[in-house]
Formats: sequence, structure tokens, C-alpha cells
Amino acid sequence: MKVQFRQATEADFDFLNKMHAACLKEHVERIYPWNPDLFGETFNPHLIRVILVNQIEVGMLQLLQCVGELYLGNLLILPKFQNRGIGTLILQSILDQGQASNLPVQLQVLKQNPAKRLYERLGFISVGETKTHYIMQYSPALKFGALSSSQRDSFWQQ
Repeated sequence: MKVQFRQATEADFDFLNKMHAACLKEHVERIYPWNPDLFGETFNPHLIRVILVNQIEVGMLQLLQCVGELYLGNLLILPKFQNRGIGTLILQSILDQGQASNLPVQLQVLKQNPAKRLYERLGFISVGETKTHYIMQYSPALKFGALSSSQRDSFWQQ
């Protein structure tokens, strides 16, 4: 499997908008009404990379390097390409980037989104929550497997 990225352009809007709905609408509608215009209102192709697998467009990635962290805004894989290891491969690459830069990786995931299990499997832990989302973080500085839950909890209280 060859995973590549290309910078999104304005011409990608229809594809990305449809993918956004295909990936998130079901989860969002469990919380509040779906707003079909929201993606268009916030669309900025300069912040999006289109994910290609074997030269087929399968998803989108929004990864921002902020002060002191990498922030994963979106990692969406079209449903027909999910559960093939694509998201795991991309996430592992992002975690490796965070490790190399000694930066934590942070994201938010809808509470109803099953992707939370993937994030936990890769070492993300919940560090907070809103009414609708879990705030999750992967920290390269810690080997969480070697720490007790009380040690992890005390770290996040600092």
C-alpha cells in the first residue's frame, strides 16, 4: 500500500465536502442537527492534504504544528477504505513526527465516534472533554505503559 499526500485545492471542494459528510454526519447527528453548510464555511484548502492510496483519493488530513504541539484537526478516510490500516499508518507517522520533535499530538474526537478506540490503541489518553468531544493527547515524553493510572492522572493535573 503506497500512501501519499497532495495539497488540496479549491477544485477539491466537492469531493472533500461529500467525504466530510460521509465520515461524520452519522456521528454528529447523534448529538445535534447536521449543518450541510458548515464545511463550506470553514473550508481552507491550504490547511488540508488529500490522502491518496495507490493514487486513489481516499481521505483528507489536517495537521497543524502549533506552539508546543502537533494538532490533528481532521483525519478522515472514506468509509469504503476504512478498516484497512490506512488511518493507523498515517497516525503512526504523525506520532513518529511528534516523537522526533518531542511534541505531543493532540486531537478532539466526538464522544460517539468509534475512532476513539483507535486513538487509545495507539497510546492517546483523554486529557479533557467538552459536552460533545473528548480531548485526547499522545505524549512522546512518557512511556504510559510503564506508569500506573494514578501516575498518569497526576501528570495531567500539573
